[in-house]
Amino acid sequence: MHRDIYTIGHRRNKRDKLGIHKIIENYSLLLLTLLIKAAFMSKQEKIKILEDARINGEVLKNILRTEYELEIIDEKTYLRLARDSIEISKMLNGWISYINKS
Repeated sequence: MHRDIYTIGHRRNKRDKLGIHKIIENYSLLLLTLLIKAAFMSKQEKIKILEDARINGEVLKNILRTEYELEIIDEKTYLRLARDSIEISKMLNGWISYINKS
């Protein structure tokens, strides 16, 4: 997902690229960082990191929606990114549920 967000950025005007799109890019990097970090933690430490990742994922989805509503990205791009972010959210929720059951 981050690769898609990064490649979309170079097609934006300077104001959008350095504004809302930069925020989206930062959140996607933070989400990727948290997920990699969680992969290397013990079960007890994972929960906090995964909860943070879930929150960042939800913020990312909302900012993506805002970018679409402001017509910075087109509908096709938004739908692709929204589908990816929903899939990430489902995986995160499943990971958290699995750890809580163990």
